[in-house]
Amino acid sequence: MRNRSLLGALLITGVLIPITSCISSPSLTSIVVTPNVVNFGGQGVTSQLTATGYYTHPNHQPIVKDLTNQVTWATSADQCVTVTKTGFITSGGNICSNILVSASMPGFHGLITGTMTVNVTQPSSGGGGGTTIPDVTSISIIPASASVSTINATTQFIAIGTLAGGFGTVDLTGLSVWRSSQVSVATIGTTGLATALSAGTTTITATFTNQDGTSATGTASLTVTPSKAIEPLVSIAIIPGSQTLLGLGQTAQFIAIGTTGTGTTVDLTTKVAWSSSITSVGTINAFGLATATGAGTTAINAIATNPDGSVVTSSASLTVNISAGTGSSAEQLLSLTIIPASQTVGNFGETSQYIAIGTFSATAAQTKGICNSTGLLQDCTSYVAWHSSDVSVGTISKNGLATAVGTTEGVTAITAIASNPDGTLVTGAASFSVGTGTITPNQSTLGVTLIGSGAANGLVTAPSPQNPGGPNVISCTTAQGSACSQPFITGSTVTLTATPSGGAQFGGWSSNCTPTAAINPAGANSCTILMTTNETVAAIFY
Repeated sequence: MRNRSLLGALLITGVLIPITSCISSPSLTSIVVTPNVVNFGGQGVTSQLTATGYYTHPNHQPIVKDLTNQVTWATSADQCVTVTKTGFITSGGNICSNILVSASMPGFHGLITGTMTVNVTQPSSGGGGGTTIPDVTSISIIPASASVSTINATTQFIAIGTLAGGFGTVDLTGLSVWRSSQVSVATIGTTGLATALSAGTTTITATFTNQDGTSATGTASLTVTPSKAIEPLVSIAIIPGSQTLLGLGQTAQFIAIGTTGTGTTVDLTTKVAWSSSITSVGTINAFGLATATGAGTTAINAIATNPDGSVVTSSASLTVNISAGTGSSAEQLLSLTIIPASQTVGNFGETSQYIAIGTFSATAAQTKGICNSTGLLQDCTSYVAWHSSDVSVGTISKNGLATAVGTTEGVTAITAIASNPDGTLVTGAASFSVGTGTITPNQSTLGVTLIGSGAANGLVTAPSPQNPGGPNVISCTTAQGSACSQPFITGSTVTLTATPSGGAQFGGWSSNCTPTAAINPAGANSCTILMTTNETVAAIFY
């Protein structure tokens, strides 16, 4: 009898005790509705409410739950404010104040209710005599953060905009431009529905553009932590396979590209273990940069270890021939940097621009050389050889324009290779990610990067093409590096202006941004770019 728990009671010393008397469960004690006050301006304005339940549990920490879709919603004046069963409120045609909206749910000691207040006021009059709905000043994304543990799992995000002048909030989920910062981790569609693709964390943004051209943006995060094991590598390729240096102290960049069993490629340059077989000839650091230390030839090795402990290796060669040249002074190009270091696109057919910036020796900077320009920093985009490690993911043109092709998602390594007059090769590396999101119609993104030498400082600004006299939508400083980007209407022309500071001098724009000095001498530090695709512009400061 004592072991038959399904009887619902225990018999102890002849007394029948109900099991429920010794089992405690969480008890709902209160409901909080947020926001607690909403001011609507005019008819048809909407807002999403959230009901949060607070529970107590003996011997446990308090429990908090989202009850938005479980409570019973009600309003004290339907003619002023209506509310759906999911907490979505809409203003009516009447002017009202202190309207109560309630969220109720049975608790252990009876009905538990939380309330908030709604005021419906008349908005300011426009020039035509009608009403003008205020601009959206900010966006909140609900939820602010989310996580999933399964590939292909979906998460719904909602964008709630706050109107200027205290006129309430509005649901902008279907009207915002949605983007995922890492489309290899997750993509997001036009309705705010995100889909998990691989392990990692991505920033979800929702941007809404007002009629006057100003915009508001909200952010959230989505973390994907699948239990699936990391796909092991089957091979590594070192690019280039061999390099020659002609003087002590000269450097050469090697890049390691890994391939998995399914054919996916990944840039492993900073993840493999690099080594040189003869360090008296050349050394190599953790970033794949080799340095000549003596005459001869050494093997450059890259080693990667899979999660199961198996090892994948590859080798290239580095030759140092001091007698064949005049030492490091013979080098023109010292290094290549690809800007930006990584880019993502949301769908097949979308394009993004890369720029190759070369760093030159002081001697070579005085005259035009392999990149047909002068200066310590030069735009070499059209003078390097561009390569994509996986052309089934993305291709890249001779001018650095990457295109997502229609065969597979994933990440491909982008490399730029330049050759000095003495035959030494200089390389740079970046990545290009392709997902399965939806291309935003008639919109392209402009990224701005400020580069320089020494203590050079500067500011790059750009107003909205739709409102040239309005506030700048780009205001990028040297400290921000490549973190400056802004969406523009495809086909619009953006004017960028560079302002040096701290004693620095402006050294020019990347070749894809046309200087305006020829048509406007007052705009010597300005350039224009036509937004036909996702573009990147570099500003050089000395």
